[in-house]
Amino acid sequence: MVKKSYRSMIAPAGKAAAPMIDLEKCSGCGLCVGICPLGALEIKNQKASPVVCLKMGKKTVISCFACRDCIAVCAEGAITVQGSMVIEKGFFQSPYPDRELRPPEPLGPGKPYPEIKDRLTEVERVIYRRRSNRLFKKALVPREMIERILEAGRYGPTAGNCQPVRFIVVDDREMIAEIEKGVSWVLKQLRASYLDRGPIPRVFIRLYGLKKPGEIDLRPMQAIAATYREGSELDLFHHAPCLILVLGDYRGVGNFQLDCGIAAQNVVLAAHSLGLGTCYVGLIKPINLLGKLKNKLGIEYPFQVTTSIVVGFPRVSQDREVPREKTPVIWFGPGESRK
Repeated sequence: MVKKSYRSMIAPAGKAAAPMIDLEKCSGCGLCVGICPLGALEIKNQKASPVVCLKMGKKTVISCFACRDCIAVCAEGAITVQGSMVIEKGFFQSPYPDRELRPPEPLGPGKPYPEIKDRLTEVERVIYRRRSNRLFKKALVPREMIERILEAGRYGPTAGNCQPVRFIVVDDREMIAEIEKGVSWVLKQLRASYLDRGPIPRVFIRLYGLKKPGEIDLRPMQAIAATYREGSELDLFHHAPCLILVLGDYRGVGNFQLDCGIAAQNVVLAAHSLGLGTCYVGLIKPINLLGKLKNKLGIEYPFQVTTSIVVGFPRVSQDREVPREKTPVIWFGPGESRK
């Protein structure tokens, strides 16, 4: 039986992944520090070093959830990541804890990706090499390019052809800063409640976690802590020159959030095919609680922000293939059944 206690929500028992640094190869450039969403790396003695700052159960461990973006950004090949984040028991227990880590294998196991990638379509290659960018140049993205990638989003399928998706594009730095300021206040309050041992916050977190478990998972909580800790150079929107808000009409047929997700993925894939960098920022959602800011942005009933995407020209070449855990697949072919 899955435990739904306060303790299993804020410090579920398990293990995190571990970034490993080859100090002989590491140049101390700091790109891995800037790209890590959880603040799992720092520069120490002019070399990258893992940061131990995430609590799981009674143990304090490294705060890596194995996105492996640090591997993609390291030109020296100095970083490897061992293992994956696995919740062993409690409210967030991982349903598939022993998934095998594999490189892209679109043509089947045993065929090294560098040897087969020329046989793939450009769509496939963009999917496999696309990484979340968090290091951007200051240059504005031409409006023509933004319109081009949004057009790809417009052509995402929607349930019943309801088309419940809308976009808001912000490339004014002052407006982006105002949005960050408003959203960050809510995020900090949520993080404070998450850590508060008092009876009222404990009840709030437990009830909120039962309703929206993905927002009380320790990974977004750690991302909030990493972004706003003293001395951090991280930023909610990664200092990107353009922010796209993805809105959905909650009355949409079927699942409007899924429709928004499909449109958003079309946007990021189109962007990376054009040489732009993108990163989803799901922590934007508290904006739905900020009436004045919503009015200023023209967010009106029945629309709500489902996610956001930052877009810009990447400061460093980062898009490349990295290994990922295999997704469980159950096949039902002719005459096959599960017994």
